[in-house]
Amino acid sequence: MQDEEELEALFGDNRLTYAAAKYIASVCASPVEVVNVLRMVEYVPTDAFVMGHTLGHSHGHRRNNSASSGPAEKEGGSETGDDGDEDADDDAEDMDDELSDGDTEVPPEAYEYTASSGGKDAPPPFSDAELESINEATLLLKNTDAQGYLIRSGRNDEDDPTRPPYEISVEGKSTFQSVFSISNCEAEGFLSLFKGHYLSWLHDLIHTAFLQPTLEQSLNDAFAIADETAPLVHLENPCPPLAMLVASHTISAFILSPLELVRTRLIVQTGNPYHRKYKSNFTFMTLFQIVREEGIGSLYASRRVFATALLCFLQPAFKYAGPVLIHQVGGVDAEFQPLLYRAMELSLGVVELLVVLPVETIVRRLESQVVGRHVRGGSSTTDQVDVGGMGGNSMEAGGGSGEFAGMVRTSAIPYTGMFDCARRIIVEEGVFENEPATGSLDYSDDMGGNRRHPGRGHARTKKSKKPRKKAGWFTPLSGLYRGLRMRIYVNITVTLLRALSADD
Repeated sequence: MQDEEELEALFGDNRLTYAAAKYIASVCASPVEVVNVLRMVEYVPTDAFVMGHTLGHSHGHRRNNSASSGPAEKEGGSETGDDGDEDADDDAEDMDDELSDGDTEVPPEAYEYTASSGGKDAPPPFSDAELESINEATLLLKNTDAQGYLIRSGRNDEDDPTRPPYEISVEGKSTFQSVFSISNCEAEGFLSLFKGHYLSWLHDLIHTAFLQPTLEQSLNDAFAIADETAPLVHLENPCPPLAMLVASHTISAFILSPLELVRTRLIVQTGNPYHRKYKSNFTFMTLFQIVREEGIGSLYASRRVFATALLCFLQPAFKYAGPVLIHQVGGVDAEFQPLLYRAMELSLGVVELLVVLPVETIVRRLESQVVGRHVRGGSSTTDQVDVGGMGGNSMEAGGGSGEFAGMVRTSAIPYTGMFDCARRIIVEEGVFENEPATGSLDYSDDMGGNRRHPGRGHARTKKSKKPRKKAGWFTPLSGLYRGLRMRIYVNITVTLLRALSADD
């Protein structure tokens, strides 16, 4: 009963003091936890994926239009003559060639003025500012649906005009920058940094003080394993009590996973009162709303049950099996070899992050998506991903009420399971090749001798302050390891504090 011994050593029999200490700790850690959850669930597709998906859809739309208009053009050609149609086709092909070279802007030749027979002088050429406004309007028209409403662009830039005003981005920001962004957001504010902290406190209190010790005692009685008072590292055969300890933690954490589901939803959802899905901050009211809209099975949904169980197992397994491996397998004693022991402890902590962080990212993404009762299962494909969607999880297909609007952008297409989520994060958000910095359009003249349109300003991309994304052996998996550097720093700090306290 390792946890009970630690509690008695710290607080004695006063569980109220323990509960108060856990509550203060949860409040202090809440801002960092909120930023970590937002990092894991934010959907940040790469430029290569967005451009490939957009070009694929545009070519398919063009082929469909040509196929549907083919018979009508033939009938029109028989009445008006084939020569006119051939000229029109040639003009259309020339325009397509101009637009298919990677430019999404209207070429300057489209605005050239032809003088009428009356002998009027041609107007002056467009200025750079006029060209910029015209091209930006053209780009906005490309991002409209059949009714003319703007749809979400594929990029995740903060200056995107189609980004909802209540949505922020923590991608590429440090923890302190993310905290300031949340605090300064009009829809969030300082109190948003403490979303779900009472759920963390309630989860830890029930798990550590009540449920886990009861389960461990029941498992020990069921398998006739004696309760050991000595630490596991000093036992000749620590495997049976270690197995019961890890199993009790796993079962307890899995039973309490609906609390983590509510906590993730409350953290991710926007604080805007007009777009909040869960109006009540009371835990059981939110649980009741989830059950009412998504069914009782949503608390332990099949699409995330394996990932949740795996996460509940890995966390206690590394925590309690790590010291046993260092002491009994590595032969390193913390009392006689403190420096080597702390170094191995830190190395094992890094290995734990490399294993656990991707699973935790997948679990948080599956928890943050809202899927109704009637959504059919199956394997979602990358071609179905709506990179131009609003980035929220709509309940229209599921039969629920309302839409889940997130503080950060989330995937518009629900993940169907653990492996589908991992595959899509790698394909859609992993960097496989170097990507240039994205920025606004620059319509100044190209003075380097590469002027495609003499006498006119040519639209090109202006370099932004955002650094280039360089591909490497680890970058395809970068979407699964957001916040890894900060967690490594935390591990180093905790290891140093433990070493200092042991010396004292």
